[in-house]
Amino acid sequence: MKKFLFVLFALVISVSAWAEDYKQIRSFDGTISTNTIQRLSDKASIPFAEGNRDYRAYKEWDKTNDAQPADPLLDSAIAENEQKIQAKMRELAIDELNKTDPEFAVSFSGE
Repeated sequence: MKKFLFVLFALVISVSAWAEDYKQIRSFDGTISTNTIQRLSDKASIPFAEGNRDYRAYKEWDKTNDAQPADPLLDSAIAENEQKIQAKMRELAIDELNKTDPEFAVSFSGE
């Protein structure tokens, strides 16, 4: 019985490794990451590091397979990020002006 379970376990492991699938991921700036891939079976992010056994397994898999493309960016997500960047830039500019020009007494809210 133990031998049967061992063989069954080995078969499950080999099939799951064979059926592994990967997906490209996006960096915070919206570009496709060039140093990380996602393993879909457990959603693990795998850094591209030669010493990483998961990365070595991915490289072997990649010889005969293609990773799924990263999810597309939504226009609303891009617009939201742009709004956040613009607001932060305005806040930083006003703070800097307040520090360097005491007569420039404008708060972030524009009051």
